[in-house]
Amino acid sequence: MFPTLLAYVLASLAVMPAFGHPPAWLGAAAALLFLTNYSPFAPTGYFTLTWSLSVEEHSYLLFPLTMLVLRQRAQIAIVVCIVACLALRLYFAGTIPDGTIQGASHFRLDSIA
Repeated sequence: MFPTLLAYVLASLAVMPAFGHPPAWLGAAAALLFLTNYSPFAPTGYFTLTWSLSVEEHSYLLFPLTMLVLRQRAQIAIVVCIVACLALRLYFAGTIPDGTIQGASHFRLDSIA
């Protein structure tokens, strides 16, 4: 995934000036660091679609750490995480922008689980 992402980011940075946009260096950095879904510099534009990679990478970091730290109780913690994510989405539905609910990892980890 990372070589493809790197190629996409580099190609995007290269073509931005051709379409009258300055290179979005902070958006590119957010995409490469898998922080697009939390970055104020990349909510729209060329790097918008990398929000799902950010959520995926966050789950790849969170779930193994949960398994290591909680060992016997990891399954319970993951079920609690799933229920908490769903509860957060239901609680905040209609009060915050849909893009935040769709893209923020703490609202989406249940989808990956």
